[in-house]
Amino acid sequence: FTSCNDLPRAAAGALDDELRRRMADRVEQLLPGYRTFLASFISKGAGAGGMLEYHQDLTYTDERTDRAVLVWAPLAPTRQGAGALRVVPGSHL
Repeated sequence: FTSCNDLPRAAAGALDDELRRRMADRVEQLLPGYRTFLASFISKGAGAGGMLEYHQDLTYTDERTDRAVLVWAPLAPTRQGAGALRVVPGSHL
């Protein structure tokens, strides 16, 4: 489930607005001068498990001219095999 894709458009927009409003001060503190473009909830759902294969997240930014930053804020503890992220050296190429 991804709120920006799976909710009705009006509800997704309202949630996006609320999340960005609540995060604005902290984002400005951590990333001064950046503008938040999209905020969303993503959930695998209760009982969902297993490893997610390597994948590339889509971006709305032309990274040849601008810089995109993704802020991930898990709402539950993470560990290897349960929500952990891994950096793959060179994958940005």
